[in-house]
Amino acid sequence: MIRLDERKERLLGILASKSRLKILAVLWKASGKELTAHKISQSSGLKKKTVYRQLPQLVESRLVSKKTYGTICLYALNRESGEAEALTKFFTGVLSP
Repeated sequence: MIRLDERKERLLGILASKSRLKILAVLWKASGKELTAHKISQSSGLKKKTVYRQLPQLVESRLVSKKTYGTICLYALNRESGEAEALTKFFTGVLSP
């Protein structure tokens, strides 16, 4: 049996969602650019409601960073997160041509 600490258990739970993985893939493909939830929705093919529901969990997990400018929120992969860096390597290996 594999024993994981609470942080790793939560991270695996985050990655278990197809919708969250699509959002992360869109942010990875954006190459560090910050995107609105609307743009993430368009790029991922997910409904805006789904994106808005999933983004807070990704931000809380520290895989995604969020910046707010007035009423506009911008999201990007959190380049300061070791887990996000590992995810970037995974996406590069799996999704790159």
